[in-house]
Amino acid sequence: RIVVVSSKASSIRAVKSIRAELKISTSIAEDKENVTDYRFLGFDVESKPKFHKGGIQPVAMVQLATQSTAYLFRTKFEGMGKKSRGGGAWTPKLRNLLSDSNIIKVGVNVDGDIKSLRNIYGVNCCNSDSFLDLEKLVRTKWALPPRRLGLPGLTALLLQRRLTKTQRMKNWEKTEMTDAMTEYAAADAFVSLDLLNKISLFGTKRPRHQRRQRSKPSTTTSN
Repeated sequence: RIVVVSSKASSIRAVKSIRAELKISTSIAEDKENVTDYRFLGFDVESKPKFHKGGIQPVAMVQLATQSTAYLFRTKFEGMGKKSRGGGAWTPKLRNLLSDSNIIKVGVNVDGDIKSLRNIYGVNCCNSDSFLDLEKLVRTKWALPPRRLGLPGLTALLLQRRLTKTQRMKNWEKTEMTDAMTEYAAADAFVSLDLLNKISLFGTKRPRHQRRQRSKPSTTTSN
């Protein structure tokens, strides 16, 4: 499931839903003595492409995924000041979620994403201890090529899946996103959880590749 969040009210509801799902999942996990599988969120951000040097490009969207749902928090988009469009999804509740060290946000190149968020919302918007870079984690376990793999490279290596990046250079500040953009943004957050599960499953042993496909998620717009 995909939920597109574009207003402050819907953002507050989305954060509440995320915390509720993680709390329920953690309670279930405690019975199985497997809590660590349930306190993580897939994480990524998107910004409008910049074709010139200098300046700070605002984050247009923050993606957070639970095991069941990808929430796309649209923090900057065209027409966001209009009442009918919503005022953007950045709220103190979202900031607190990003800084909550009890809920680990996992992704690739998270240092760059944290820097982008701090450039706009200040140093307190993201607690570095609440983020985990999956490529750095993998490199502590297995010998990998020195070149940076990125999310597509890790996905191909560990999951034997192709993660398309055809939507990467789209204008993420457009008033309306296409279905392809929405699915792309959600996939980046979902696959981070898939990668974490794969890494955790095999520990220090290099995994045998297994193909795993998620079914196409439904999309909900929340204003």
